[in-house]
Amino acid sequence: MDFNFFNWIRTSVRNAVLSGVNDAVEAIGTPTDDAEVKNHLAGMINEISTGSLPAAPRRSGRKKLGKSLAQASAKS
Repeated sequence: MDFNFFNWIRTSVRNAVLSGVNDAVEAIGTPTDDAEVKNHLAGMINEISTGSLPAAPRRSGRKKLGKSLAQASAKS
């Protein structure tokens, strides 16, 4: 018997995702009008390309996770 732990994880995750998508489709349903979906997607793409969507917030800089070499050597 060939048991590969990572293949088992991949298969389990794939099955869980597919089951979740299936449950969502059953609960929400699928779009009935393809033209409506296409128009909505086209509008979103247009907003993205023209820049009318708000910009994502920018961080002030990198978060430092530890001390620099200068700080570490100054204490010792």
